[in-house]
Amino acid sequence: ELNEGMSVITGETGAGKSIAIDALSLCLGYRSESSMIRNGADKADITATFTMQPTSPAYLWLQQHELLDEDNPQECILRRMINQEGRSKAFVNNRPLPISQLRELGQYLIHLNGQHAPQLLLKSEYQLEVLNNYAGIHSLLNEMSSQYHRWKKLHQQVKNFRQQCQENEARKQLLQYQVDELDEFAIKQGEFEEMEETHSRLSNSETLTALSQEVTDLLSENELNVDSMLYKAINHLEDLVEVDTGYQSALNMLNEALIQVQEASSEVSDLASKIEQDPDLLNELDTRISKTIQFARKHHVLPENLWQHHSLLQDELQKLVDFAGNEEQLIADEQAAYQQSIQLAEQIYQKRLEAGKKLAEQVTAQIKYLAMENGEFFIDVQHDAKKLSSNGADFVEFNLRSNLGQQAQPLAKIASGGELSRISLAVQVLT
Repeated sequence: ELNEGMSVITGETGAGKSIAIDALSLCLGYRSESSMIRNGADKADITATFTMQPTSPAYLWLQQHELLDEDNPQECILRRMINQEGRSKAFVNNRPLPISQLRELGQYLIHLNGQHAPQLLLKSEYQLEVLNNYAGIHSLLNEMSSQYHRWKKLHQQVKNFRQQCQENEARKQLLQYQVDELDEFAIKQGEFEEMEETHSRLSNSETLTALSQEVTDLLSENELNVDSMLYKAINHLEDLVEVDTGYQSALNMLNEALIQVQEASSEVSDLASKIEQDPDLLNELDTRISKTIQFARKHHVLPENLWQHHSLLQDELQKLVDFAGNEEQLIADEQAAYQQSIQLAEQIYQKRLEAGKKLAEQVTAQIKYLAMENGEFFIDVQHDAKKLSSNGADFVEFNLRSNLGQQAQPLAKIASGGELSRISLAVQVLT
């Protein structure tokens, strides 16, 4: 049973100190392995019980996640089960939850400072984490991360946009040439069909005129035309009717036929007089129809659909032009996001700088109590906006001056094992 505050587990080598710490580590969400199971056992089942104050971070975490024990809310029971396959299950107050959440809760309950813990201080990532925790800038870091990823996303969009613009440029140039060409030609909807109809009429005008004249000649203008022949036949039938009325029916039919022939002759003459003959217009139509067919073949469409294809090309070209026009706004958004990220990084830097100075002074005071009378601890925070990341733009390094007259150097270069352990202990107490 461990009480509130710092507890030290001591004992001879092999006494089981590491086993006890490993068991507690498992309850706190640390990595598990099947080798941790006792020989001959099928599984390992470890339980740790903690007593909390209602104002403690662990209590508030359990309350937020609705995991408090209703019967005893100030008690937190952590349980971890591991099988021979290395798989594990985690429980808090007899309720299952993911290992990641168990680990998150564990950091509010207890901190283990084992024989390898001081080695963490040699890692720059851990040094940065220690300073962040001490500075209390997690909300600012979350904002920084969100803004940074927004900027990176916009930055990638700008990059993709420019690449797409380059790919579009060749297509845009081709479209511009094709649209200009078709703009100049200016084919209209239904124009090709009208040209074909007019061309057919003009190209056959001579034939129509000749045939119409021949019909007119046969009906009424030749010496032996139908009109005169019918007239003579009618005269003979009139004479026959005077002798025999039986011819009256034939006479009536020929009179009707004569009327029909005369009307037909008049209609043919009228149509013939309206036949259009315009060689110049016909030549113009020949040229334009020929060009229409050439353009249609070039664009792989039917001649009557060339006008529609022209419209589609205009639309596609306009879309590419509009797309390129978005660059200014996209770049402005990307630059704004970058500047916001830079500003947040600067705020974080100032917070770290202030916290680093304060923490270094406190650690120095602590290690002097731990038999490092001449020791002095420093935290170097260097800011480089060119190395912007989701954590800001700072490089944090813990330095130590062990003796008077020495230059401060990084812990990894100067600190002995004992010094590192004492510094680690001081850092843990303060943070």
